[in-house]
Amino acid sequence: MKFVHLADLHLGKNLHAKNLYEDQRFVLQQVLDVVKLQGPDAVLIAGDVYNSTQTSSESMGLLDWFLTELINMDVVIYAVSGNHDSAEHLSFGSELFKNAGYYLSKPFHGKVESFSRQDKYGKVNFYLLPYVTKSQVKRAYPEEKEPKTMDEAMKLVIKHMDVKRSSRNILLAHQFVTGAQKGDSETISIGGLDGISPDTFGKFDYVALGHIHRAQKIADKIRYPGTLLKYSFNEEENKNTITIVDMDGEGACKISLFPVRPLHELHTWKGSFAQIMGQPSTLDYLRIELTDRNEIVDAYYKLRARFPNLLYFTYKGETIEAKDEEDYTPVQMSPLDHFKEFYQKQNGHGPSESQLKIVARYLGEEVEA
Repeated sequence: MKFVHLADLHLGKNLHAKNLYEDQRFVLQQVLDVVKLQGPDAVLIAGDVYNSTQTSSESMGLLDWFLTELINMDVVIYAVSGNHDSAEHLSFGSELFKNAGYYLSKPFHGKVESFSRQDKYGKVNFYLLPYVTKSQVKRAYPEEKEPKTMDEAMKLVIKHMDVKRSSRNILLAHQFVTGAQKGDSETISIGGLDGISPDTFGKFDYVALGHIHRAQKIADKIRYPGTLLKYSFNEEENKNTITIVDMDGEGACKISLFPVRPLHELHTWKGSFAQIMGQPSTLDYLRIELTDRNEIVDAYYKLRARFPNLLYFTYKGETIEAKDEEDYTPVQMSPLDHFKEFYQKQNGHGPSESQLKIVARYLGEEVEA
């Protein structure tokens, strides 16, 4: 069984107010090129398909294009929701999409769906586990002892899964596993998320993880593929790749990594105004830190004229983040919408109608029927 392991697409994300639509489409096209070249049986997307629960029509259109191209190549797709996604929104149409070969996780209520495919060696089971929190696990299994850690919670989830050891088993999950190296773009602390031991996943032949932006192997059969793009200047050193996994009849996996070429690279430049202005003009995304002791009049605007994609600028204690009004249209959100998005990220599901009414009353807003 050969499959592509992707995660953390973060469709709709901006970098310091810079719309990344073209950048994301550029790297997704490279995924399609690799799929066409390698001919995998499936593509796995391990969460954070979108960057926000408030998805834009532009980002939904981008996903629609990507999935349609994959399906037209007769590739089956398995996807789970991450902490940035709305599990309810992402799972819309899941029963219908199965007919096209697109299998989606449903909001977690205790049951983890699985789907099987045959290869020349026999059956392979794909288990689709959306992002979960301890509170969700507690509610799902009220008869069980309350989990105190995320590792205990995951052990309960797996205990209630019908993992068929006679077949090869692949788990898709969006969680933080102990030992992973994380950066500043991951939201680890939301919801009190603590680490899960790699040993907890012993029943599976491969664990396709999402949540950490740096590609890395946690164990021989547990891997984060990382993002296709760098989503922070602190991720400049990350190596973005497309992960191909080739599993044999015994469940052993051979990993192949294909480099991803970004439309715009990220660079941090530090030096004097004269040194920076002496750099060749570029359209790459820049973070510039000036070291001049004397004030340079209109330094930011002079630099921006030479480097149009200057996104972050620091000079004598002053920080300026670029705002590209032509490319960036902010999503207008009410205080109640902000509460709903925060609640979703914290708990993995949206607030109830009664909770919304209580918050809306304090905010002086009305809940839409």
